[in-house]
Amino acid sequence: MIIIKILLAHAAIFAVFHIIKMRISSNKMLSIITFGMAIGVALVLFPYKTIQFTGIGIYFVSVFLTVVYGITAKNLPTKSRLIICLMAAPIFTYWLWLVNHWHGNIMLLPVITLFAGLTGMVMKTKLKTESGILILLTTDAIAIILEYWLKLP
Repeated sequence: MIIIKILLAHAAIFAVFHIIKMRISSNKMLSIITFGMAIGVALVLFPYKTIQFTGIGIYFVSVFLTVVYGITAKNLPTKSRLIICLMAAPIFTYWLWLVNHWHGNIMLLPVITLFAGLTGMVMKTKLKTESGILILLTTDAIAIILEYWLKLP
């Protein structure tokens, strides 16, 4: 499980450095979402359950804000907005199902996120400024699948 934590930590560090390097401070929504996701991932790495649950909550809200950003971003083309929503909505749904202990095939949701990201790469969507968020979502999907495979007998 330490591999998953290292993977998520590296993705969070990349996303924060990407925001700083790109100087996206003009787009406050992207900065808030990225820093929220990075703080959520950092808090999940702590060994205390209350801090981890707080980190999951912050990450959950940040992913919801990503869906809202994908819906409301007027400066992006429709296919770019669709890719953002198709990557964030399944992760949001996954964490909603997991936190509430609802039943269902939630392992399909990270796969949908990975396919949406692959589709975005094949369609060559212009999401350079959003790449920090999308890398975090992709890494989260990969970590969910890895965690599931490592738990198999």
